[in-house]
Amino acid sequence: MAGLAFLPVQALAENITIGTDEAYDARIFTLEPSTLEGFDKAFAEIVCSRANLSCEWKTMPYDVLSSALRDGDVDIIIAAIPSNAELGAGVEKTVAYLQPDPFLTVGPPGTELHKHVKHLGSIADPVFDGWFPTTGYTNVVFPTIEAAVEAIETGEADAVIGERATLEPLIAGSGGKLVKITENAHLRPGVSMVLRSGDVDLRFNLEDRIFDMTQDGSLNALTEEWFGIDAAQW
Repeated sequence: MAGLAFLPVQALAENITIGTDEAYDARIFTLEPSTLEGFDKAFAEIVCSRANLSCEWKTMPYDVLSSALRDGDVDIIIAAIPSNAELGAGVEKTVAYLQPDPFLTVGPPGTELHKHVKHLGSIADPVFDGWFPTTGYTNVVFPTIEAAVEAIETGEADAVIGERATLEPLIAGSGGKLVKITENAHLRPGVSMVLRSGDVDLRFNLEDRIFDMTQDGSLNALTEEWFGIDAAQW
């Protein structure tokens, strides 16, 4: 025991408890903390190692995670929390560690967004409520993304905006009539960790590690491992 007195303080890992949702999809998480697996678990293990944190996991219902954080039962929440989520007083979110699926704008070959597009088709989505008023485009809403794409041929829409995962198969099946005009517009929020507002040093430590992973390529590699080569990159 006496030897411990001579260890540098930074060599002793800080004990941290991570709270997560017990109801995650079974393909991503299981119910027992000892057997948790998935992108979030793999990501957190790397962050904890780099941040010199000794991390354990607790699973609980999603609706009690915030109160558990405020009460000190957990120190961090990792549960697919959107970066713009309203969680009330006393908690803070880190910078995003997972990018949302990007949006594409598609149209006929030769279409230039700012030159040829006035009427931009889409499906109804709250993400567009604040975006369209800033663009100058007239939003033409359709019941399905397929109907929006068909409207390009009829002239009801000059182009269509939608999530990449939805539009890329339609581009591939269009026989060259549909091409990408712009891509990688991140209109949805990313995913963040959540912690208590007073844990400023911990938040900075976590965010520094997230930044390091975006710079050295390890976060892209991890995202591709779990979500495939088409996953949004940093």
